[in-house]
Amino acid sequence: MIVFTTLMIFGCFGFFVPKMYLKRYMLLSAVCISSLYFFFTPLPGYDLTRHYELLHILRRLDLKSVLSGTEKIANRLLRQYTENSRLYLIYAFLISKLKIDAFLPVITGTIIYASASSIIMMSAEDFGEEIESWKISFCFFFMLMLTDFRTVSGIRNMLAFSLFAYVLYYDLVRNAGKFWCFLAYFLLANIHTSIYLLIVIRLLTSLGKIVPKWILMVVSFVSQSFLDSIIQFLTRVGDVPLAQSLLEKINIYVISGGTQYIMIRGAAHFILILIQMAIFLYVLRNQYMNKKFKHYGDFYLFTILFALGAIRQYDIFVRSYMLIVFMVSPFLLSFLNNAVGEMPNELILSKRSLIGFREVCLYLMCIAAVILSMIMYYRGFYTPMDSGFI
Repeated sequence: MIVFTTLMIFGCFGFFVPKMYLKRYMLLSAVCISSLYFFFTPLPGYDLTRHYELLHILRRLDLKSVLSGTEKIANRLLRQYTENSRLYLIYAFLISKLKIDAFLPVITGTIIYASASSIIMMSAEDFGEEIESWKISFCFFFMLMLTDFRTVSGIRNMLAFSLFAYVLYYDLVRNAGKFWCFLAYFLLANIHTSIYLLIVIRLLTSLGKIVPKWILMVVSFVSQSFLDSIIQFLTRVGDVPLAQSLLEKINIYVISGGTQYIMIRGAAHFILILIQMAIFLYVLRNQYMNKKFKHYGDFYLFTILFALGAIRQYDIFVRSYMLIVFMVSPFLLSFLNNAVGEMPNELILSKRSLIGFREVCLYLMCIAAVILSMIMYYRGFYTPMDSGFI
C-alpha cells in the first residue's frame, strides 16, 4: 500500500504541473519514489540482500584492491562481479563509501525512473509539434504504473536496461555518434551481461536496410528456440569468463516458475505488452510517427516479438517487459496527440470531425492497462513481498 499510494500521489499530481516544470517534477518524483527503499528491509532470498552483502565486502577495500582482484579468489561473491561486471563493481564501491546500504536501491531507482522520464520529455521535444501538458503527464503516470517496483530492486538488470533505453534513444532518434553509443552499450554490458542480447537486437535493426523486415521479425520471435544451441556452445568455451557468466544467466532465466504468484504476474505482463503493441501498431499503420522514430520503432517491435517468444521463460519475459515499458513513450504520445482531442474526455480524431471506434478502444485499453497495474500494486504483485517495509 505504501508504494501504491506514493505512485498514485506523484502520478496524479503531475496532471496539475505546468509543462515548463514537468521535467523538474519528474526528477523530483524519481528521487521521492526511490527513497521508499530507505524503509525497506530485504529478505534473505532477495537479489537486494546479495547486493548489500557485496557493499559490506567493498566497504573494507580500496578501489585498487577491487579492480586488481586481489580479494576475489577468497570471496565468491566478489569474484562474480570482478570477472564480468567491473563497471557495476565500481558503481557499488562508490556507493558503499556512503556507509548506508539503502543508498544503493535509492540511487539506482532514481536513475531508472529519471531515465524513463527523460525519454518521455525528449519524445515530446522531438515530436515535431506542440504536445499538451496532460499528454506528457499521462505518459509519466502510465510509466509509473506499469513499472514493476519490485523488479527495480534487482538493481543491475534494471539499471542497465534503463540506461540502454536512454542511450538507444540518442542513437536511433537523435542520431548521436554510433561509435560512442555502441561504446556505451558495451560498457553497460559490464553492469549486466543481458545487454549483449539487446546489442544483437540493435544490430538486427541495422539489418533492416538489406534484409526484409518480416524475416527479422520471425528471427526475433523464434530466437528463444536457439537457447539450447547457445548453451551447448557456451559450455564448450566455458573457460572464458564471459561465456561462463552468459551460461549461468541463461540457465537461471530459462527456468520457468510454476507458482500462482509467477503465473499471475506473467499473465498481467502479457496483457500489458499486448496493449502497448496495439498502440504501436495503430500509430505505425496510420503513419502518425515522425520519420526520425522509424528505427526506434523497429527496435521496439523486435523487442516485443522477442518478449512474446520468451513467454515460457519467465525471467527473460519479465525483464523484456520492463524495457518495453521504458520505450513506449513516443508511441503513446503519438497516439494521444493524433487520435485524441485536446482534452482526454473528448475522444475525437485528430481531424476533429467524428469519434473513431478504434481510437476509443485504444484509449480505453490505455486506461485498462493503468487499472490492471494499479490492481497488481494493490494486491502486492508489483511491490516487495512479505512486508519488507518497516
